[in-house]
Amino acid sequence: MTEFQEPNGMFADLPIQFEHPVMLLVLLLIVPVVLLARMGSAGQGRGKLIGSVVVRTILILLLAVSLARPSVVDRGESVTLMVVADVSRSIPRELQRESGRFLERVADAKRNEEDRIGVVTVAEESEIRQTPDMNAVIQLDHAGDLAATDLASAMRTAISLLPTDTANRILLVSDGNETESNLLEAVELARANDIPVDVLPIEYEYGSEIVFEQLRAPNRARLGQSVDLRAFLRSSSETSGVLRIFQNDALVDLDPGSTSDGIRIDLEPGSNTVSIPVTLESGGAQRFRAEFSPDDPDSDAILENNVYESVTFVASDGRALVIDEGGTETTALVSALRTGGVEVVVEPPSSLLGGIAFLNGFDTVILANVPRWSIDQDADRSLRSYVHDLGGGLVMIGGDEGFGAGGWIESETAKVLPVRLDPPQERQMVRGALALIMHSCEMAKGNYWGQQTAIAAIDALSSLDYVGIVTFNWGQGGQGVNGCSWAFPMQPAGDKSAAIAAAKKMVIGDMPDFGASMTLARQGLNGVNAGQKHVIIISDGDAVPPSKTLLDQYVADGITVTTVMVGGHGTPKDRQNMQGVAEFTGGTFYNVSNPKMLPKIFIKEATLVTRTLLMEGDFQPSVSATLDGPTRGVGSVPGIGGFVL
Repeated sequence: MTEFQEPNGMFADLPIQFEHPVMLLVLLLIVPVVLLARMGSAGQGRGKLIGSVVVRTILILLLAVSLARPSVVDRGESVTLMVVADVSRSIPRELQRESGRFLERVADAKRNEEDRIGVVTVAEESEIRQTPDMNAVIQLDHAGDLAATDLASAMRTAISLLPTDTANRILLVSDGNETESNLLEAVELARANDIPVDVLPIEYEYGSEIVFEQLRAPNRARLGQSVDLRAFLRSSSETSGVLRIFQNDALVDLDPGSTSDGIRIDLEPGSNTVSIPVTLESGGAQRFRAEFSPDDPDSDAILENNVYESVTFVASDGRALVIDEGGTETTALVSALRTGGVEVVVEPPSSLLGGIAFLNGFDTVILANVPRWSIDQDADRSLRSYVHDLGGGLVMIGGDEGFGAGGWIESETAKVLPVRLDPPQERQMVRGALALIMHSCEMAKGNYWGQQTAIAAIDALSSLDYVGIVTFNWGQGGQGVNGCSWAFPMQPAGDKSAAIAAAKKMVIGDMPDFGASMTLARQGLNGVNAGQKHVIIISDGDAVPPSKTLLDQYVADGITVTTVMVGGHGTPKDRQNMQGVAEFTGGTFYNVSNPKMLPKIFIKEATLVTRTLLMEGDFQPSVSATLDGPTRGVGSVPGIGGFVL
């Protein structure tokens, strides 16, 4: 087990630092320069000799210092230490507990009462457990997935939390086993900002281990066919146990003649292969999961890597998947399809979380007035891949939440639809205007999620709508209001490339109050001719709320405000304030704990300014004589009560 030692110089406070101190050895050249000058000084005056030596010495001194790359650090009397603690599953629990005890000792041993300590834990994602504080409480709890490690993300989060009024250091506590991103790139960012990074390595080794390396299944098979699943396991020692197979989460009885729910296998040191016959009695995508349970738990240090999954696509008769949020609009369609002999499965949008493996079990997918915000980005990409890569069929049925009105503009799914969702530029219609106020800096990966939510909202707008982004940055000087400025000034979205580029470049600062940002947003919205004006604020809620006078102005101007509260250290009072802003202006309040929900929320809210895409009234569609395919032989269609542009 590793013995934890406090890294040397953790709170060192040097006024001058050299990036390459070894280059200071060039100063040794001064000695031969002086000797050579004296040897060649015959016939020269003493003053000329001294002047020659001084000039050459200065040149060597300047050369040595420039090669060593010095930096003058103006430090305050206090120090801020950001701890990046790796809590991924690869590190034994006991070592993680010992690292926590070590960090508590570090916090108790502060040399200066004004020193601050902050903590960022990291596994698959980074989480802020403690912002820099003089009375920090060391907590290494982590709510996210522990199966991966993204040290680079945690380092960037730690850098963003460091204050500017103290000397700063970062302490990385990890086994160095990263699975995502590149830690060295984040370290380079720290070095560019003159932030020293100390490393406390956690060293360990597993004496006994079993790893499920692969579960091999055929890619495609026929209904009723018997196939062989091949399990590949590697063991560090001789052991035995039970292998179980699950098909679509249902346990498969591998040995009907016994009471066991699996088959017993013996593993030899090294690689082992086991073949398991399975009969395919259901069509569509069949997901197999194999689990190995050793008889002796001590023979396997990490039980989590004893599982492997694979998928087989089973051909069957025609199947259609209808995605419906629970309405009755598809009742007649489903009945007609089943009458025609098509197997129909009706599922909610959440079923698309099954990804491409789930979709491939159907011949076509029907989206029945389903909005884009009801699915996540992975499901959106899966729908496009299902059509583009696998050749599946896709039908989108319109309504008040379909096509562009449902936020599908610029989505991945829109790329495979036969119609354009963005209205033509020459179309005369009432425009909408959206202002985004970004204050997501105190949540985990705050800048990343700020960028992703802004891009999601921009994509949901039509090219005719107006959009602007307000952020906080004291460096903007007089260009904004009390440190708030336009990261992207209010203007038509157009092809959205400029707005998205601005969103990717924005750096989100810690906004002290909402008054300045909302004043700036109101000025931008009132400067354009738009029928619907809307503001979305994302924040942890700790900024000072806007004044009653400003809220009254919003109501008088017809500007609605939606507030989204995430992460950070907002209090119940902060939550009440944010909810009050939304309710007072006619917007919606969201209290979000999972940041992955943010893009869906921003898409939903952005579509409030695209409601002008809905045309309601009595309309009589005509059938074009040039159309072919499904409309062949159709002479007329019934009237409709509205359509989406």
